[in-house]
Amino acid sequence: MPHNGRRHRLVIYTQMVDRWWKFTLGIGVTLLGLAVGLRILPERLPQYHFILETDLILWVVAGADGYAVLLSVILFSIARSAYVQPCASQLRLMAPFLRMNISYRRSLQACRVEMKHLFPINSYEGSQWGLAG
Repeated sequence: MPHNGRRHRLVIYTQMVDRWWKFTLGIGVTLLGLAVGLRILPERLPQYHFILETDLILWVVAGADGYAVLLSVILFSIARSAYVQPCASQLRLMAPFLRMNISYRRSLQACRVEMKHLFPINSYEGSQWGLAG
């Protein structure tokens, strides 16, 4: 059995998903603080008049908090599970919703003229022209 190469993380994919799990975790922590504050503050500070919230509203806020934290954990695990791995005859691209084997022969058959037709130089504007040339 041929030896497979080392797994390499997909950096751009990971950074893109990293933005979202941090954001949803922040929303979850904020909603948790709101739910705890709405429950504890009227009991601790009776001299101030707070809006009397029903238990149903507190449960809805706590449920939204749980959903946001669960979503951030799922996004965190998705970000860490995408990788590319070289094998003997193919390049294996693995993402949570995409699994693809790319043959080395296919990449060798693609010549420069085909790439020119796929990505025409005339379509680039301004500073992108210098990067493409």
